[in-house]
Amino acid sequence: MKLRLFFLATLFIIGVWVAVGAQTTADSVVVAAVAPVYPAIAATAHAVGDVTVDVKISASGTVTSARAVEGHVLLKAAGVSAAHRWKFAPAKESTTERTARLTFTFLETDQNVPDDERTAVFLPPYTVQITVPKRGVIQTNNVH
Repeated sequence: MKLRLFFLATLFIIGVWVAVGAQTTADSVVVAAVAPVYPAIAATAHAVGDVTVDVKISASGTVTSARAVEGHVLLKAAGVSAAHRWKFAPAKESTTERTARLTFTFLETDQNVPDDERTAVFLPPYTVQITVPKRGVIQTNNVH
């Protein structure tokens, strides 16, 4: 529970930072960015790489739809789920619907960093890197 609170607080702070520094040609300023949770099954399978998610943004700044267009099958749902929680600044025109392409990069590291010291890295305007430690091979005990 403490770990989740730590990550949420970190993501909020980074999200505010991203909101201040992120602006694109479409004026889609990020107000709140959420990093995806690295799925346990994906970590076990050593699934890594980029997940590209196309989002539609309402005039009020909420994500109305998200669709994974590229990425590992075990990581796509995590990217889409996180994308739905992003918030953007309201559009200058009240009827304007915008689009953006978000990229979530899932990485493994050899470093043995405790979970509470790892954090997602936001790279403006729309990229997030998530890192998990490499896990060893799962051993099973066979009874004969």
